[in-house]
Amino acid sequence: MLKWLPPRARRILNLSVEEQTDLKSKEKDRFVTILRNKFESAGILVTKNSGLIQFGSRGMCFFAMPLPVIVFSNEAPSAQAFTLAHELGHVVLKQSALSGVPGSSARSAKRIEDWCNAFAAAFLVPPKALARFFAKPSSPLAKISDYDLDRLAKAFAISRHAMLIRLINLGYVRASHDWDEMRARSLSICLGRLASASKRTRQTSFLKLKRKRGIGRRISRTSNACA
Repeated sequence: MLKWLPPRARRILNLSVEEQTDLKSKEKDRFVTILRNKFESAGILVTKNSGLIQFGSRGMCFFAMPLPVIVFSNEAPSAQAFTLAHELGHVVLKQSALSGVPGSSARSAKRIEDWCNAFAAAFLVPPKALARFFAKPSSPLAKISDYDLDRLAKAFAISRHAMLIRLINLGYVRASHDWDEMRARSLSICLGRLASASKRTRQTSFLKLKRKRGIGRRISRTSNACA
């Protein structure tokens, strides 16, 4: 299924590789908007909710015809692209799901989440397109340099972690100690970005609450003056 479903999904969405890889460095964040517009043109409602981070979730899918709904959180744009593609996988499976919640380790749920991760990686990085940027070695590499990983991730407007998953799945890099080390580093970067986004959300909520209290005090003083 993973060989023909991702490319078929791209064809249905009319998403060309060039729309993804031809974006200039300063335009890479636009890929999330491109994906969102493609999804909505195909009849999938997409909305953003930064509150998902508070529950440890990156995205969710409500599957109901005729209007499936995908919700994604306030992550880095490169991570948002993977989340959107992951939730599209749930739409393909015709299943609702809350993705990325800690503790959701039931065997069937994990199997579905793993499948959607593999679908997202295949959807975002078609094999032929990847080969144009990085020739496939005759045997999996023991490791990949930071330079090449960054270059490939930026070319496809996705995160380093997502690109590394795809390189492993396609046999470009061995799933060895070097992979575990690189994955830990990539996850650390992603978690740092999530923490920063969560901090900004809390600061915004605090400022809103502070303004509301200030308005309340002014109203109270006005009422006392009129009494």
